[in-house]
Amino acid sequence: MANFASLRHCVSFFHNIDGEPIRPNGNRRPATPDPHQHSNFPYRESALTIATQTAWIQAGVPALVLAPMEGVTDSSMRALLSELGGFTFCVTEFLRISQAVPGPRVFQRRVPELMHRGRTPTGLPVQVQLLGGNASLLAQSALVAIRAGASAVDLNFGCPARTVNRHDGGATLLQYPDRIREIVAAVRAAVP
Repeated sequence: MANFASLRHCVSFFHNIDGEPIRPNGNRRPATPDPHQHSNFPYRESALTIATQTAWIQAGVPALVLAPMEGVTDSSMRALLSELGGFTFCVTEFLRISQAVPGPRVFQRRVPELMHRGRTPTGLPVQVQLLGGNASLLAQSALVAIRAGASAVDLNFGCPARTVNRHDGGATLLQYPDRIREIVAAVRAAVP
């Protein structure tokens, strides 16, 4: 059994796609230095201030993530498992983005934690997972998710289900690294 006592120290900061820290205090240096944080990282303001910023991951410290499983890890299961403790954060079941950008209410209905600052009842941070192959729609959807209350967005490039892969999503995109690069760049540009 893993020792979860050290996990309380692994939530110093979350890194954006450029490896820069995103801090809960708006990326300002803390008034008192935290011995568990690296002081040599550059700071910059981020559009993620739209949502509740959360310090989830520290470089070099493993994170224990409650991963998504369609039809299993819904909001009730996330709430139940977060009560057990030990998780750093959890990721929602995917929201398929194929023909239109869902509105904020769709995100809040599928991920009710968004109405509570993107956290489970015990305070565990929740990331919204998007699935699809259209870079523009995914970028717009990511921005809507952030504005609806998400503090992070996960892009699904790993689902092996045939029904998902037949509809331009999940692991089938791994065959096309340029498309993955395009999707990540578009989402990054929409939600820096």
